[in-house]
Amino acid sequence: MFRPLCVVPLGCIVVLAAAFSLGATPLQAAEAGPGPAQASTVQAVSAGSASPATDARAFLDRHCVACHNDRLRTANLLLDEADVAHIGAGAATWEKVVGKLRSGAMPPAGRRRPEPAALDSFVTWLETELDSYAAAHPNPGRVADHRLNRYEYGNAVRDLLALEVDTDELLPADESDQGFDNIAEVLSMSPTLLGRYMFAARRISQLAVGDPTIGPAVETFNLSRGLRQDERMNEGL
Repeated sequence: MFRPLCVVPLGCIVVLAAAFSLGATPLQAAEAGPGPAQASTVQAVSAGSASPATDARAFLDRHCVACHNDRLRTANLLLDEADVAHIGAGAATWEKVVGKLRSGAMPPAGRRRPEPAALDSFVTWLETELDSYAAAHPNPGRVADHRLNRYEYGNAVRDLLALEVDTDELLPADESDQGFDNIAEVLSMSPTLLGRYMFAARRISQLAVGDPTIGPAVETFNLSRGLRQDERMNEGL
């Protein structure tokens, strides 16, 4: 069956071509980037996904850097140059920062103070970073050379010579720090204390060795040949 051809006027073709040229294809729209509404959404997501270090830097810049910078050098603390991405590298400095913030000493009176929630969040993050670094890099330090306190001295004498000595009588009381008397920093040795230790050593050596001037003694006891073992000399035997 014969069907008539649909004849499209030339003017319609020109109008359709112009319409397609003015509209962007999906591929072109993707390459052109997001529109204003999409751009605001991307910015909101980026702001919400900021790293804790970025938030910490913003907190410092807002509340601390005005005083603690390279120009003023308040308390010789330069927080404008502090590396918040590696808290453990400056642990000593950040420990001081935590102490000042937790005690409320900083920011000082008269300065704008951060919101309690923001302050607690920042300090908690600092403490977590410091604890994590300390756990990953344990540093117990070393035991400094120090003398024994008088109780440790008495224990050493007991273990070496099997003698129980009263060190409270022989030696003066040791100095203590926060209730501990075995801290190296306070276990000093003065000439007077050295003299007491020398006196204690002489007393202990006499107990352990005895008097060297006393020689061996021999004493003979003569017993009767008729003495029987079942006879008692007196009621005390």
